[in-house]
Amino acid sequence: TQRPNSQTNTRRFTLTGPSATGAPCTARRTAPRRQAARRYSESLSEVPGVRVPETPTGAVHGWFVYVIRVPAAARARVLRALDREGIQAKPYLSLLHLQPFMKRRFGFKRGDFPVAEQAMKETIALPFFPGISHAAIKKVSSAVKGALT
Repeated sequence: TQRPNSQTNTRRFTLTGPSATGAPCTARRTAPRRQAARRYSESLSEVPGVRVPETPTGAVHGWFVYVIRVPAAARARVLRALDREGIQAKPYLSLLHLQPFMKRRFGFKRGDFPVAEQAMKETIALPFFPGISHAAIKKVSSAVKGALT
C-alpha cells in the first residue's frame, strides 16, 4: 500500500482545517463572512418582526449561511418582496423528523417537535457569501423592511 504524503496532508489540513492553535487560520478565513453577518445584523436588528442570529458570548460562529426569523404569517410576503427585487432567498430549515425515512423508521409525526416546526415556518436564508457587498446587504435589508412595515 502507498503511504500518504505527510507534507501534502499537513498542507491540506492547514488550508482546510484549523491551524496548530486553531484561531488564526479560522479567523482569517471567516473574516469576510463575519463582516457580512455583522452588516446584515446592523441593518435588520431594528426592523420590527425580524429576529437576527445571535452568537453567545465566547462562542465563534462559522457563518456559512445567514438566516433570519420573521413571523410565520409574514414569511411568504417577505419572500415575494425579495423575489420582486430579484433577490434570491429561500425558506430555511428542513425538518429531519418529517422526512419519509425518519417517519417510517422512528414513527415521527407532525407535532412531535413543535419548536422546530415553528422555526421552520419562520426562517429565511438570505443571500450570503464572503464577497457580498455592503450595497447588496442594504438592498436585501430594505426589501425585508419594506415587506414588514
